[in-house]
Amino acid sequence: MVDGFLLINVKRDSPSSLYRHLANFTGITTIAPLYGEYDLIIQLTADTYDTLGNLVLSIQDHDSIENAKFLPSLAE
Repeated sequence: MVDGFLLINVKRDSPSSLYRHLANFTGITTIAPLYGEYDLIIQLTADTYDTLGNLVLSIQDHDSIENAKFLPSLAE
């Protein structure tokens, strides 16, 4: 198993709606608010690095997620 983390900045009034959209993705294990430079951190779990990369891309490209700036992801 491979874990990854995705950092997100969102517009001021949209973290809760983004949280609801993200909760529907398979592979997201944790969504947590942050205070400071980033607004949310998402923990992702996949079988391989390729699958993890595809999951990150599908989240970033999803039409229902607006007003979010995705920052580089981290994998462990």
